Amino acid sequence: MENVKSATSGTQITLSVEPAVFYDLASLYYTANGTNHDIYPKYDEAKRTCIFSMPTGDTVVYGTFERYIRRIGVSVNIPEGGAVKSSPANTATPEQEVTVDVAINSGYRLIRDREKGFDSFFSLSNEGQINWLNPNRDSFLMPDSNVTLRALFERAYGKGHCR
Repeated sequence: MENVKSATSGTQITLSVEPAVFYDLASLYYTANGTNHDIYPKYDEAKRTCIFSMPTGDTVVYGTFERYIRRIGVSVNIPEGGAVKSSPANTATPEQEVTVDVAINSGYRLIRDREKGFDSFFSLSNEGQINWLNPNRDSFLMPDSNVTLRALFERAYGKGHCR
């Protein structure tokens, strides 16, 4: 909310409200002449603004915010040669720890990513951003977007076999 030093009674006041990440506006009201007046129903969430008429007398505007619990999708690519599982499965909240388990089928191995220096196990956000996960760590903090977990496997050939 922007500070306004003074306004005459009846002036249309526009409040800009910008909740922090993972928070929503819970209430918006002003106090004038010792009485609280709710202005939240007039809040335009798309524009993140609210307009009200300045009352007579000194006025103080208050806003309260509450943390929201947003459920975000966790999907798993089912590759040939193994499996990837997450806990929690299907959904998680932002900043929640997601535990990942990679199971490798007999006769397969994780493909090494020499450039990254570890096995090619990664998550793909809905924005297309690839986040490489270290297989030595079995968890990550859920971002504020859907995630697809993937692992790449290849056939593991024994000695004396050619590909």
